[in-house]
Amino acid sequence: MTRFIMILRTAVQNSEELEIVSKVMFDFAEITKWSIDLEDCDRILRVETTTRIGDQLVEKLNELGLNSAVLEIFDSLLMQN
Repeated sequence: MTRFIMILRTAVQNSEELEIVSKVMFDFAEITKWSIDLEDCDRILRVETTTRIGDQLVEKLNELGLNSAVLEIFDSLLMQN
């Protein structure tokens, strides 16, 4: 199965915003795993998915007031070769 790893910059600042991110992640069945680095100045969100949903994910986060942007998308199959 193809898996994509997306790296996003976010503006998450507190636990309430982290809860919003968690709810958004739950809404996308394609997301298999995610984590966020709140210690990093860019609040890096790392998301593993079965399809390329970067634009849809950013759109949803931005709609809810969480400024975000895709920094990179990796195809795990290409990374293994």
